[in-house]
Amino acid sequence: MAEYTKKQKAALKKALALVEKATDILRQEAEESQQTFDDRSERWQDSEKGDAFQEATDELERLADEADTLKDGLEGEVNG
Repeated sequence: MAEYTKKQKAALKKALALVEKATDILRQEAEESQQTFDDRSERWQDSEKGDAFQEATDELERLADEADTLKDGLEGEVNG
């Protein structure tokens, strides 16, 4: 594990806070989007618009997962 200066450690903590916030935003939007999709008619869900909406929702979830991975790495550096 790297030996960080106080300034570097502070930067890591700041980055961690930002990544945590980004993760929360992405997760919340993915959940709201999924609820919107689920509330729409089956006909709409099966349409091109529905497919595109679901793909975008899935991408939000994937990005949230990637942000979680980054958050875990930052936590390891900050707490390690």
